[in-house]
Amino acid sequence: MANSARSDSTSSPCWRETRWPGPYSAFAAVAPIATSTRGRIRSISASSQGRQASISRCDGVRCSLLRPRGSHLKCFTTSDAIGGEQDGRYGELRARLAHSRGVLLFDEDIIRLLATVGGMDLASADALRTAVVAAGERPDALAGLRADFLERSLGSGAKRSVAERAWEAAARFASYSFAEAHAASYAVLAWQAAWLRTHAPLEFGCALINQHRGLYPLRTTAAAVERWGVTLLPPDVNRSQLASTVEREPSPAVRIGLTAIKGLTRRTANDLLDGRPFADLGQLLESARPVKREFRALLLSGACDELPPLSPAGYPLVHDVVLEGMAGEAGHGALSDVLERVKRGSLAEEFLAYQALVRVRNEIRFLDMHVSEHPMRLLRAEADKLGCLRSSELASRVGHPVRFVGLLAAARRVPASNGELRFLTFEDEAGLVEAVLFPEANARVGERLTTPGPYLVTGAVRETDGDMHVVVTELAPFHERN
Repeated sequence: MANSARSDSTSSPCWRETRWPGPYSAFAAVAPIATSTRGRIRSISASSQGRQASISRCDGVRCSLLRPRGSHLKCFTTSDAIGGEQDGRYGELRARLAHSRGVLLFDEDIIRLLATVGGMDLASADALRTAVVAAGERPDALAGLRADFLERSLGSGAKRSVAERAWEAAARFASYSFAEAHAASYAVLAWQAAWLRTHAPLEFGCALINQHRGLYPLRTTAAAVERWGVTLLPPDVNRSQLASTVEREPSPAVRIGLTAIKGLTRRTANDLLDGRPFADLGQLLESARPVKREFRALLLSGACDELPPLSPAGYPLVHDVVLEGMAGEAGHGALSDVLERVKRGSLAEEFLAYQALVRVRNEIRFLDMHVSEHPMRLLRAEADKLGCLRSSELASRVGHPVRFVGLLAAARRVPASNGELRFLTFEDEAGLVEAVLFPEANARVGERLTTPGPYLVTGAVRETDGDMHVVVTELAPFHERN
């Protein structure tokens, strides 16, 4: 696979996948900020991907390497560190950072900066970098290290202004840098993810669901997999394995596994595998003997929909009556009445929208993902009435006010001089939206972000270096819409 990944040229679908935003594009596997940071350095060849991956991996907003200034993010660069000095002694440092457009990225960059300006060997520079990291936020410790560095720098012939700039850049960045070898290994993972996404989306999607990691919730990952064209099938007590698996018949799809059902113990899951196939619900109860909590999760997650008296068409009314009957709250007459109504189809017109929304709600509750449908697709008609755009339509509205509806996929608080910023990632059926709440708006509406949503968001679309985001001015839970 690695050889295949390396063979993809910059014009191939695999290469394009490294440039494409999304929760499991090549540079988004670690943090949502990667999807926007990716655009700050334009890759023109595969050899530059390690450095580009490093900027994504560095997660700059969180670590203050990239710090907010209006709607822009500023990096520590060679110019910050040594200004416009043309002294030949800085030539090697400039050459080293040329491939990253002068941006400081690695431990080795800090070491070279300290060694060049401070007139010390690389081992001493690395020891100083380590000491800066160990000093943390202790002013006294940092002051002593700074004085020693400035003395060395002036003694080696550096201008004081250059020494001070170099120290500021190194001291602020040292705690967030990492070894270049780490970036190289991450670039390999990025290429492998791109290759798998391009050439084996079904298997890759299944693996991502089974081995979910990262800052995005599982529901966002599953929705991204579905947008690749991969079909997700709900858990089924007669078909699912413990883990999610790839099914080839009747058409390629990923079947969600039994262990994805929250509240179902591994012991009961194994009993289901040993006792199946089940002809009806009664046979399942007799063979696997799930406790009430497990039985409820099995029913409401849709895992028993094919076992009479349940059916997909009767969800969730038949399921609720069965659960009430188990609790002694409903009798056979109530079940017979509901089954007859389902059979006659008399529930259809009044029931379909409710059925779909309840199923999605229960899938999120018991599976941590929506399998049957994306919630925003179900709510799209209501969103359209409010003039809400889809995420895929926002790029055409740069500079204009917009309104959209989305689920909250990720959020991060960042201290600022005038308050607190929030960087947000929203998701709808078409994709992701990166957004920011600046301090004034955050103080006014930020505390409304208490659930995954969905939220009705108003703001303006901005574009910086090819990165589109929404500056949020108003935000409210969608159910409070007027």
